[in-house]
Amino acid sequence: MAKIIPYTAEARWLMTAGAIACARMHRRGIPVDTQYCRDQQSKLRARAKQVQDDAWKIEGGDKWLQEYGSTASLSNPGQVTHILFDVLGIEPPEGSKTAAGKQSTKEEVLEEIDHPIVDAILQYRTYEKTMGTFDGIIRESVD
Repeated sequence: MAKIIPYTAEARWLMTAGAIACARMHRRGIPVDTQYCRDQQSKLRARAKQVQDDAWKIEGGDKWLQEYGSTASLSNPGQVTHILFDVLGIEPPEGSKTAAGKQSTKEEVLEEIDHPIVDAILQYRTYEKTMGTFDGIIRESVD
């Protein structure tokens, strides 16, 4: 069993210095280049659109676009489930149902499926998640 070592002067200094640094950040804030965030968001938006446009040209993407038209979206879990498992007939990974008995489209599940449209879905989700991070940074920024 590991022995618990009493705190040392060095540990106390580290905790105190960390608390002071956090207090200063809280008081002063952290400088954020919001224009840079917006620029990166714009680039990501363009990449995500390109991934989605390319996805409609991949095997299965044409059926997706035909089925959903202008509302087709790689980020819609219901559409992903329907196209992958119902339309394309891809066998879902074993044990990939949710507690409610529905087919999961979580990243871990999709990574087990070898199909080009799945690669596009995962890439698109990555771009969306990163854009959302920039949204939060911009939303919480103040002058």
